[in-house]
Amino acid sequence: MKFLSLMIVLAFAGIQAQQTSESVKPTKDSFDVAMLAADGDKFSREDVSLRLSEEALIIEARCHCAIIKEFKYSDIKAIKYSPKENRLAIGTDTDNTTLKMDENNHKAILAAFEARGLKIETMSNEQ
Repeated sequence: MKFLSLMIVLAFAGIQAQQTSESVKPTKDSFDVAMLAADGDKFSREDVSLRLSEEALIIEARCHCAIIKEFKYSDIKAIKYSPKENRLAIGTDTDNTTLKMDENNHKAILAAFEARGLKIETMSNEQ
């Protein structure tokens, strides 16, 4: 009788675990991108990691994981996406940055932004 009770409990626990794992789908929240900075008439490029935390967008140096920039979602005033150049411009009242995305990750990055309630304005090719 104890064996049968134990089997029923284990079967129920297995069903619960399966339902939990199916309903929780992790989303990627860290991406390799390049940060562009104006340097006269040209742009300098630094390879960085873009991390989307619970409350902020964080740009970290890839080589030593130091935080370069951090934007709280509530401070972001504009996000503009240029499909032609695959660039994402992010601005607050006091700071801004431009990120160059890869062809392999731009859709995932845009989806991650939108999943956090951030509105992205897509720029036309003429702008």
